[in-house]
Amino acid sequence: METLLLWIALALPPVVSSQASSGVSAVSGAVEIRSISPLGVDVNRGLVGLKIVSTAKAYTEQDSSSEREERIEPTRCRYAGMNKTPFDGVTLALLHAAADDEESWEVYAPAYDGSKCTAPGVSKARLAQAKAAFAKANMTLGKEVGFAATPDASGQLSLKIGDRTVVVRTSQAVYDCDAEAHPAKVKASRCEEANDQILSVTFTVDGKAFYEFWDSYRAIHAGSAEFEVLGAFVSGTKVLFLQRFKTESGMEGPSSADTIISISPVLDLAFVLAR
Repeated sequence: METLLLWIALALPPVVSSQASSGVSAVSGAVEIRSISPLGVDVNRGLVGLKIVSTAKAYTEQDSSSEREERIEPTRCRYAGMNKTPFDGVTLALLHAAADDEESWEVYAPAYDGSKCTAPGVSKARLAQAKAAFAKANMTLGKEVGFAATPDASGQLSLKIGDRTVVVRTSQAVYDCDAEAHPAKVKASRCEEANDQILSVTFTVDGKAFYEFWDSYRAIHAGSAEFEVLGAFVSGTKVLFLQRFKTESGMEGPSSADTIISISPVLDLAFVLAR
């Protein structure tokens, strides 16, 4: 029996686990993402360059002291070349698989206060820093690259792996911050039992789990979390997923929202497909 259990354990493909917080905080508050453009990809190195265009949206916020609603409007920052999109911002980022700290440069910040608009000298300096980092990574800021696959209407991705086409499916589960049931995740995310929950997303091919994406979020005050696969990049049997993880509080309004853009670890499907 022990030999059989050992054989089963060895036969099962390993599941790679990754926490959402290793990505870049793309937008927060009532600022929304308008577009995400990959500017370069190296799957084997686990490296993706991105241009993220965001836009500040008007929103209504309730004053807790007076119980009156206040309309918050975005500011026209008048950035060079952005006259037709005066409420937009631009961030450049280099995402590294499994890295704790990502590199990002907010070249133009969307704002609700004129004093928060990015000064021209600051924009130029950040753009120069981004260009130097992209050049070091052998990527160019001026050329977009496409995904190998994007999700269909049901959220599935069809990937060409060698001479096979495989379908990647995801399933989601939400569970409490139980330190006994999930000690590593609770500790890593500093999840609070009374206030938080954990969203876990499992990726499968041919019914076999190979990747798990997860993080905790504030569940009190009608808090929620959303996960989305934006697309996949493929090199041979190796895959990188670009992911979006959004959290917000239903009671606190748009100003509480936060969106993280991240990439998965480099995932080799050769072992999974061999079973």
